[in-house]
Formats: sequence, C-alpha cells, structure tokens
Amino acid sequence: VSPGIECGIQQHEVAMNTRRKHCCQLGESEKRHAIVTPDVNSLPNDNRD
Repeated sequence: VSPGIECGIQQHEVAMNTRRKHCCQLGESEKRHAIVTPDVNSLPNDNRD
C-alpha cells in the first residue's frame, strides 16, 4: 500500500468482503492514517468469477 498522491476531495476508508461482495464504510480519511492488513492466506484460494 502506498500513500498515493495528495488529493483535495473527500475520501473514505472501506472494508471489502470479496467473498460476500460487500463493503462497509469505515469513515473519512481526512488527515488520518489507515492500517491495512490483507488476508494473504485467502488470496491463493480466491475463486473470482
């Protein structure tokens, strides 16, 4: 995960559940830091259509 470019628009963090095809908004990202922890064990078993 990289910090990306500086942006002047409102952005939100979300949690993604690819198995259930669902996302949950966590909140605004204005001047906050987010810790991202992917479930690397599920990546080889991901059977996307």
